[in-house]
Amino acid sequence: MMQLSGGEKLMTIRAEEVDEVTGLPIILCNVTIYANPNFVIHGNGAQLSLRKVADITAKPGQFSALGEVLNVMARVKSLVTDTNDHLEAAADMLDALVDHGVEDEVRLVATFAAKQL
Repeated sequence: MMQLSGGEKLMTIRAEEVDEVTGLPIILCNVTIYANPNFVIHGNGAQLSLRKVADITAKPGQFSALGEVLNVMARVKSLVTDTNDHLEAAADMLDALVDHGVEDEVRLVATFAAKQL
């Protein structure tokens, strides 16, 4: 999970569909590109492992050409999240809690839960 500093600029490319009941857009998949140009990918509400697109980019997790952006987005649109994606996302969130100075009680629970995942 990448930590953002205030004022950092990023770009997102996403596919959405409109919910038939509410008329509101629902994000199906997303590629977030940071200024450095690292990126993360999401599908069906979970952050996906960059290993799923590692064969597309010259450097894992970083774009070096526009064609890579298009190919990654095409791949992300076709990916289906699995249990491992959700477990990795949960572990990343717990690791972020442990690493960023939360209360000792919360840190203990987060550390234990992360180890179980």
